Amino acid sequence: MNVKLSKKFRFRTMLVNSEWDGPVIASYSCSITMYTATDDVVAHNVAYSRIQYWIRNVMQDSIMISKDNQRLNEWQATGARCLIIPDDPVDQLVGIMLFCKLTAMTQDRLIIHEVSLHSDLDDDVVYHHDIDDELGIFEENDWWLNPGPGYESRPHKHRIKDKVIELDRSEEWKDMGLDWHNTKESVNTIVKARFTPNDDE
Repeated sequence: MNVKLSKKFRFRTMLVNSEWDGPVIASYSCSITMYTATDDVVAHNVAYSRIQYWIRNVMQDSIMISKDNQRLNEWQATGARCLIIPDDPVDQLVGIMLFCKLTAMTQDRLIIHEVSLHSDLDDDVVYHHDIDDELGIFEENDWWLNPGPGYESRPHKHRIKDKVIELDRSEEWKDMGLDWHNTKESVNTIVKARFTPNDDE
């Protein structure tokens, strides 16, 4: 039988929406339901650590903005961590993006079954996205479907005085000790996983 688990995370991010008067900081509460899909406890922990890392170090304090936003280059030029998505960010799209990225990152060691998400901007309306739902605009193959920790489609150019510098923030999981190097690769046998404690709740 599958071991089914859920975990709550909290994070905040800035939303830059072309239909709003200006950027807005949103505080999110997110519940992730998942189940194990290998007999390798180490792989479970690696997959779970990837989720923790990405939410704490990428989603947290990021800027979410549409690829078509007319001020995109200005926001990128600040050097801030910009998560560029296909349309103006709203809670529903934030949840679908997160579902896609976590599913890609865990690479079938943990199966992301559902992401439920709400913010302080939307009267605590909870948006659910599960494994059977359509991805919509996130079916486009971009960073949210890439298993790596990256969040950029391509390096962007940043101008410092008269010089144009290409910034490449690409990283690999092995750089963080979160690759599958020391894990087994046996699939479809389900066992209990021991996840390391954390302080997100």
